[in-house]
Amino acid sequence: MLYKLSLLAMRLIAHIPMGKSFLKYIYFRSLRKIKTHYAESEAITDIILTSNIKSKQFRYGLSDLNFLIIVNNNSHPKTILNQFRDFIQSHLDLNLIVNTEFIPILNESEIKTDVIKSYLIRKSDKDVLSWLSVLNQKNYRFIMRMQDHYAVSHHAMLNLDYFLFRNKELGHDRKRVKAINRSLIALQKQFPDLKTENGVFKNTGKLIENYPLFKWTLGKKWEKSVWKNVSRGSNLTLYNKKFSLERYQPKFIQYLNNILQLEFIEDIILQPSLIQENNDFYEGKIYLNILVNQKLTKKFYISQLTNLKEGIRKYQNSNLKFRIRFMGTKAFQLLNEKCLYHFPLEPLIQKQTAVSLAKKEYPFIVDYKYLNMASIHFMTTQFMRFRSLQQKTDLIGSRFIKALNLMYKYALLHSYLKGEPLPLNLSTKKMRELFTPQFNEIALDDNVTNDHWKLIKAQLIYLLKEIREELSKQDQSLKLLKF
Repeated sequence: MLYKLSLLAMRLIAHIPMGKSFLKYIYFRSLRKIKTHYAESEAITDIILTSNIKSKQFRYGLSDLNFLIIVNNNSHPKTILNQFRDFIQSHLDLNLIVNTEFIPILNESEIKTDVIKSYLIRKSDKDVLSWLSVLNQKNYRFIMRMQDHYAVSHHAMLNLDYFLFRNKELGHDRKRVKAINRSLIALQKQFPDLKTENGVFKNTGKLIENYPLFKWTLGKKWEKSVWKNVSRGSNLTLYNKKFSLERYQPKFIQYLNNILQLEFIEDIILQPSLIQENNDFYEGKIYLNILVNQKLTKKFYISQLTNLKEGIRKYQNSNLKFRIRFMGTKAFQLLNEKCLYHFPLEPLIQKQTAVSLAKKEYPFIVDYKYLNMASIHFMTTQFMRFRSLQQKTDLIGSRFIKALNLMYKYALLHSYLKGEPLPLNLSTKKMRELFTPQFNEIALDDNVTNDHWKLIKAQLIYLLKEIREELSKQDQSLKLLKF
C-alpha cells in the first residue's frame, strides 16, 4: 500500500512545474546510494546506467532507471542479480524509480559481444549511444551497426503489435501513446517507405505525452493518424491461391467471411499453431491476421475493432483459442519482408501453413540478410531470458504443450541454420522424437513441474548451444555467450 501511494504521489509531482527539481534530486540521490553500496564489491566490476537521463524524452517521476550489471568472469551472475534486486526492493526510493523487472547482467567477456549490445540498445533512437558508468569515472560509447538498427526496428514492431495491433490496451494513456509514437518514428527512420506526409501522430502524440489531459481532445485524431501510417496499401501484386478450409469449423469461417465484406477489411489470414493432433479440426490456437486498409480511418471505424474481436472470440471453446491482431497492410508487408516477427522463421512458416480468406497469395520476398539478423537477435533474446528474466517462471505451472512448442521452434531454427528443410506438419509423436525420450511420459495437457523443468531446461539450452554454434560461423564473438 505504501509503495502504491508513493508511486501515485510521484506521478502527480511529475506534472507540477516545480516538481522536476525535487524528483531530479531523488533520482541522483538514488544513483549515489547504489554507488556507495557497491563501490567495494569484489564481484561487480561495474553498474551501467542505460537510461538516457539527458534526453528530452526522459521524465523525472515518470521514467524508470535501467541498469546493466557487469560481473567478473568467476562470479555467478544469477546470484548477484538476485542480491541486487533484493537491495533495490529493500529501499522504497530505489524501488519506485528502478526497473527491477528486467536487469541484464553479463560477465566481462560477454559484454564484448556486439550482439548483446544490440539487444540492450533496442530502444535507442540515436546513431551514437552513450551509457553512464555508476561505479567508474567513464562512459561507454557505441556507434550503431546494422544489427543494432535491426534490434531497434524489431523492438519497435513488437511494441506496435502489443499496443496497437492486438488492441490490448484501449484509450490514449501516456504509456500507450508513448510506446506507439516512438515505435512508429523508429520504423519510419529505418524504412522510409513507411513515411507519409501526415505527421499529425508525432505532434499530437507529444502533446498527450507531456500533457495527458490533451488525450480527451486529441486522442481520436492521434489514433486515426497512426492507423493511416500503417494501413497504406502495398505495391505487391496479389495472386489467387487454392487452399483448403476443411479443418476449420464451417460456422466460424462463415462468420469471418461476413467480416471480410466490410469495406475496411482487406483480408483475413488464418494460421494454425504448430502443434496439432486432431485430424478432423484444428485445435489449440488459431492466429488471425486481419488486414485493414486506409478506409479504416476515413470513416473512423477504429472503434469497431474491439467489437469484431469479441464477436470472433464467441467461437472459442475449451479446445480452441484465437490470437487476433488487426494489422495495417503496410506493416504486414514490413513484418514479412524484414523478418520483424518475434520468431524469425515466421515468414517462411506462414507461406506453408497460413491461408487467406480473400484467396490471395502475398509474394513477399524475404530478405535473407534480415532473416540472418533476426536469427541472431532471437538467440540473444533467449539467452537473456535465461540469464535475467528466468525463463522457468513462464513455463513452470503452464501446460507442457507450451514448453514443447518452444523446443520445437528452437529445433526449426536449428534446422534452417544447417540448411535443412523445415520439419513442419509433424505429428506430436514425430515431434517428440526430436527431443529426449523422457518427454514421452508427459501429456500435452500436463502442468510443468519443477522436475519437468529440469528436463525442459536441459533440452532448451542444448538446442540454443547448437543454434549458437551455427550462428558463430558468421560471428565468432557469439561463442562468448555462456548458457
